[in-house]
Amino acid sequence: MTAFGLVPSSPPLSSARNWPAFGIVAGLYLFLLFCGKVLLVSDELYFTSFAGQMSDGQIRHFIELNQQWDWVAYVLLPVLLLGKVSVIAALLATGYYVFTEQWRYRPFLRAAIFAELIFLLPGILKIVWFSQLHPHYELRDLSAFCPLSLASLVDLYQVEAWLRYPLQLLNGFELLYWVVLALLVSQLVAWPWTRAVRLVALTYGPALLVWVLFIMFLTVSFA
Repeated sequence: MTAFGLVPSSPPLSSARNWPAFGIVAGLYLFLLFCGKVLLVSDELYFTSFAGQMSDGQIRHFIELNQQWDWVAYVLLPVLLLGKVSVIAALLATGYYVFTEQWRYRPFLRAAIFAELIFLLPGILKIVWFSQLHPHYELRDLSAFCPLSLASLVDLYQVEAWLRYPLQLLNGFELLYWVVLALLVSQLVAWPWTRAVRLVALTYGPALLVWVLFIMFLTVSFA
């Protein structure tokens, strides 16, 4: 049994293969993307959201372009997901090497893959919220939806554009991701949980901060 501060005796995930696991996680992301498009996005939604900003002909043209290039999102999603988990695994492996002078990459890739399941939860909540609980919405409501975040406490479109991404990122699911990632690292490399938390904080934490600053810089530059 794993407990905070205790070393797990037999990591239950150590026998899982990375690429089949990644395929399953990526498949779940693609399925959630498909469900979101089918259940939440319609032609009527575009006309409602852009009424007064574009003519009906322009809106129809915009819808046709979206349908024409819809497949790009399904191609890019697994590619971006693979890039994300690979970079996080490399950061964790580098930190582990600094601590132990041993290079191990596969356990950290496995941890990063399984931890990504956490970020399916906001997408599921979005579909349930807008399809069942709040059926009257516009496109801006979908893009601004970020439950358990600081962004949910304010009108996101009333704050400076460069502040929106940090406000959305500071949420309960991100915190849960840190906890789960540390738990998985603890199991897979047989470390105490507190030490795994330190590894995550010293590797993933700074990288996340740099990413946020980069997005803020781009937002200011192209605003």
